[in-house]
Amino acid sequence: MSKKYSISIEQLILIFNGFVHVIRLALKPPAAFLKSDTFKDDLRDLKFSEQIIEEFHNILFGA
Repeated sequence: MSKKYSISIEQLILIFNGFVHVIRLALKPPAAFLKSDTFKDDLRDLKFSEQIIEEFHNILFGA
């Protein structure tokens, strides 16, 4: 992935750690309290791309 987007391994690790942190925060509350639309809006507020938002959404809520 780092070769495709011309980013360093260090940047890739930082991005991955950020994704893991976001997923952990999303999974912390009971699933009944995690709303699909709110989750997407929160990721947009954090300036995630729509592609990444959809990937996270599919992971958490199913495709």
